[in-house]
Amino acid sequence: MGPRFKKFGDEMQCSFYDFLNVRDIGVKLAVLLHLSVKNNRKMSTDLTRNIKIFVQK
Repeated sequence: MGPRFKKFGDEMQCSFYDFLNVRDIGVKLAVLLHLSVKNNRKMSTDLTRNIKIFVQK
């Protein structure tokens, strides 16, 4: 993934917030997207684990 947001300078953080706001990406949508990606990764990991177990049998 990319760099941690907290490591961005103040100007970069403000610019990034402006970028998101212009595109109507608010806090709720950002949180939803983050959770969706996190859940998708977990599902992918679970699927890979299940396939491995199936193949080993």
